[in-house]
Amino acid sequence: MPISQTLEKYQSEARKYDFDFSNLLENGDSVASVSSISNSVFSGSETTGLTVGAGSVNDPSVQASISAGTGGVTYKLVCTVSTSNGNTLVLVGFLKVLAE
Repeated sequence: MPISQTLEKYQSEARKYDFDFSNLLENGDSVASVSSISNSVFSGSETTGLTVGAGSVNDPSVQASISAGTGGVTYKLVCTVSTSNGNTLVLVGFLKVLAE
């Protein structure tokens, strides 16, 4: 079951965010690779899309740079990884973009 996090950023900010898989990993397992990081509008009306960079593994986390987006919009982020034990794990987070 995915674990949800809610984060915030201003629309002009470009920041790095971590998807922490430590609570989902079995003993002895580790994040091996990032399969995908996707985003979609969860609530609000988008005029400027959210930009999500390619994720990099920093076990037990995945770090991605996120920029742009529309103030007042909450985005749903879905990070999918493969693990060293052959598991596929999904972490869902929400990012609220604040107007300036």
